[in-house]
Amino acid sequence: MKLKVFYLLSIAGLLLFSVGCSDKKTQKPEENEAPFVFEFTNQDSISISNLVDEYVAAFNSRDLERCADFIFKVRNDSVFPLTTDERRDFIASMSNISAFGCERTDLSLKTDRDNKAYIAIFLAEADSLNPQAERPAARFILNPVKVDDTWHLTVFDPRAEGVGIY
Repeated sequence: MKLKVFYLLSIAGLLLFSVGCSDKKTQKPEENEAPFVFEFTNQDSISISNLVDEYVAAFNSRDLERCADFIFKVRNDSVFPLTTDERRDFIASMSNISAFGCERTDLSLKTDRDNKAYIAIFLAEADSLNPQAERPAARFILNPVKVDDTWHLTVFDPRAEGVGIY
């Protein structure tokens, strides 16, 4: 009797195990569907680098009007310059920072809409006694985006369309 109960429970366990495993669906990518991968050309990299370097040069010369000219907004497949109010607010916020220079610290390229150009605005002069000391800095991120074969700078927004996909 104990042997029959043991076999019955064993068969029931195996049956439950096989049913539980058969419901799992293996996720295979479609053979015809390749994942989207954005390929940067040398010209893309050069354009982005030059654009960010021009922004940094404008900031270092304290030409905040020119800095504002570099910043755009992207909605869907269209790119727009800052509105008059946004421009005024941008210039006012940047002019309130007592800066001692600005530099690009890093550049991360992923897609035509999801890139990061890390900018450091130095808040103090370099220490002449200890030149290796890290300078206090305000850091922000610009997002180079490509629309209609032209690269534009936007302020990085993690909720923007196309950001954080990969």
